[in-house]
Amino acid sequence: DDRWLEFLIDRIAVEHEQLTASTLVGYLHEPLLLRLARTADADAVGASVVAGAAAEDAEERLMALTDTHPLPSVRTQLLRLLTGVASSSRCVEQLYQLWDAATDQRLSERDYMTLAYELAVRLPQQADAIVEKQRSRLTNPDRRRQFDFIARAVTPSVSQRDALFTSLADPENRRIEPWTLSLLYYLNHPLRDLQSVAYIEPALALLPELQRTGDIFFPANWCSNLLAGHRSPQAAQAVEHFLATHPELHPLLRNKIWTAAYLLFNTSMVN
Repeated sequence: DDRWLEFLIDRIAVEHEQLTASTLVGYLHEPLLLRLARTADADAVGASVVAGAAAEDAEERLMALTDTHPLPSVRTQLLRLLTGVASSSRCVEQLYQLWDAATDQRLSERDYMTLAYELAVRLPQQADAIVEKQRSRLTNPDRRRQFDFIARAVTPSVSQRDALFTSLADPENRRIEPWTLSLLYYLNHPLRDLQSVAYIEPALALLPELQRTGDIFFPANWCSNLLAGHRSPQAAQAVEHFLATHPELHPLLRNKIWTAAYLLFNTSMVN
């Protein structure tokens, strides 16, 4: 709801208490993420950045607050928020310029890596160049290995993403679980909601194996990263179909799916 979004931005702009301001910024995530998901084009090979006047105005105001808000921590929090949810061409261009210069001290090296992933999804024609430039900035070998692992998921090539998702069935290819979870999120990025619906049921089918072979928290985090970017009725239907056709699934795993799909089900019912 645009009025709710406007109210939150108005309150954040004048809030000087750090905990309250930070909490309000957190409330922005879901409405902005939903708006981003609605820009996804099911027929596009890559993501196109489209936004209406209301989204443009909201993101303009938030971007301005990244420079003017009285609390430095909130300025950084807003910038990180916009990195993940920006849907307007103007905001994406501003984020690109910030990333390209790489001089903003508010962002860490990890922040710039995340910004590169997000920009590559939003600007598919520049994706390879963005990934290559960000990689060239990384001097730590482990950080570069992490970037190389995750950046494969932001390719505009649907066939490459399909092959990458299929490879996750091999335990060796998900050995480093935090990297795997990030890769899974970008394969199911909000701007690829309808393109990646096909991943949902096969990914959920891996849960019993993940429970046997992974960390105790891996199955829940797998569900969360799989479904975090999905808000479409088609995605909700895929989850419901999986649950209906797998009555043997352990109740603990079923509960993890229901928990991860909470916002998906709530949103899809009003779409």
